[in-house]
Amino acid sequence: MLKVILKAIRQIIGGLVQLPGDFLRWLTGQQDTPLPPATDDFADEVDSQAAKLREQLDAATAPESMISVRSLGGHVHAYAAGDREYRDAFDVGSVPARVSVALLTLTPDQLARLANAGPERCGRWALGEKTGLVGVPPVKRGWVRSLVSGTKPAGKPEPGLVPEGEAPSGMLFRRAA
Repeated sequence: MLKVILKAIRQIIGGLVQLPGDFLRWLTGQQDTPLPPATDDFADEVDSQAAKLREQLDAATAPESMISVRSLGGHVHAYAAGDREYRDAFDVGSVPARVSVALLTLTPDQLARLANAGPERCGRWALGEKTGLVGVPPVKRGWVRSLVSGTKPAGKPEPGLVPEGEAPSGMLFRRAA
C-alpha cells in the first residue's frame, strides 16, 4: 500500500515540475514533435481503387445468385430470400413445375417465412414433406395438372379453377385493392 501512495506522489510532483515548461511552450506556440508533411499518395490510391470498383459494379449486368444453390432446397431458399429483382430473374425451370407454381403463388409474408426457415426446411417443403412451417401452404402433388387443365383433382368436389368473378364454396368474394 505504501508503494502505491509513493508512486502517486511521485507522479503528482513530476506533473508539477513539467507544468512550467508546458506553459512556456503553449505561450510561444511550439509543439512537442513536428509532424511530417502530409502526403496524399495513400488517399489518391484509395480513390483510384474505389473508382475502378465502381466501374466494375456498373458494368455488371446480370444479378449474381445470392447463395450457392446445389439442391432443391437451395433453389427455393434463394428465391424466397432474394429481392424482387432476383425473383424476376429466377429460372423457374430449375425446380419442378409444382414447386415453381407454389413459389409464384406465395405472398411476400409467406416467402419471408420460407427464407427464415433455411435451405434444409425449404427442401423438405418443396418435396411436400412435413416442415412445421406455419402460414406457408404445402406443395401439393398434381397441382399443376389441375390448374392448367381446369379439371377437378381426384376426391375433391370443387373444380381446379374457379371462373373469374365467382368465389369458391365457403369463401367470400373480395376484389383486390
